[in-house]
Amino acid sequence: MATRRQVNIYINGREINKTINGIRGEAKKLNRELAYLEIGSAEYNQKMKELKQLNGILGDHRKRLRGVDSVWKKMRGGIAAFAGAAAAAFTADAIVSYGTELFKLGTEMEVLTRKAETVFGDALPQVTQQAEANANAMGLTASQYTDAAAAIGDLLIPMGFMRTEAADISTQLVDLSGALAEWSGGQRSAEEVTKILGKAILGEREQLKELGISIQEADVQAALAEKGLQNLTGEMLQQAKAAVTLELITAKSADAQAAFAENSDTLIRKQAELNAKFRDIQENLAQALIPVFNRLLDAAAPVIESVADFIINLV
Repeated sequence: MATRRQVNIYINGREINKTINGIRGEAKKLNRELAYLEIGSAEYNQKMKELKQLNGILGDHRKRLRGVDSVWKKMRGGIAAFAGAAAAAFTADAIVSYGTELFKLGTEMEVLTRKAETVFGDALPQVTQQAEANANAMGLTASQYTDAAAAIGDLLIPMGFMRTEAADISTQLVDLSGALAEWSGGQRSAEEVTKILGKAILGEREQLKELGISIQEADVQAALAEKGLQNLTGEMLQQAKAAVTLELITAKSADAQAAFAENSDTLIRKQAELNAKFRDIQENLAQALIPVFNRLLDAAAPVIESVADFIINLV
């Protein structure tokens, strides 16, 4: 069984922070102190010895970071298998551009994943299960489905809904957006429709007409009265309005839902599923590269700090 070796770093008898940022900070401090010491003095020589020790540790860290190259080598086989002969068509500029796109995608996914965890809490598995089952048919990846649901859930939680209730309503709306997007003949994407439905739940119903659905405030009030909820106030009224709006949207989109259930083999559905699968590949690559991007950013940090220090010293 492998054992972990504990390493302590001491400078002038004082133990220092063993993180890379801590070591860099100590090295910068020593550099500033050396600037005011007489060259060749005992104190100067001691500080230089300490600085060399720290620079040696940082140099070793940089060598280890070069091992990141091996990750790219391991991925080459998978990328070649996916791209085949088309891989030869990529120019160096295209590869850099694609790497930038993956970096941006990985950053967005990391932030949005944390948002979904915060919004839904323990109810998140309820959302991810629906996402895995339904997302691709709507032209979405599971991640995009979850992000869309989280955007709606983020509107519902402040209205007083429990997280499980918010998860249930959010997934119903996202599922419905797939049917309405397809019903529009591709004029609206599922993501666009989800945003329209989210606004409708908050009372902004005008854009529903673009989806062939008309719901007036009178319709909502009539539905509330039918349920004996017309005298509610505050959060309770908001929740009741959201619930009846969802019911009305569902009832008035019955044809779109029926068509979506029947048209599983249409060209528009196949195109949506294909787009989702390509996006899945991008997201998987971006997620796999998040640790690599983090290491590259760590490696870039000291270079940026050095340039900043140089500019400050010039001034």
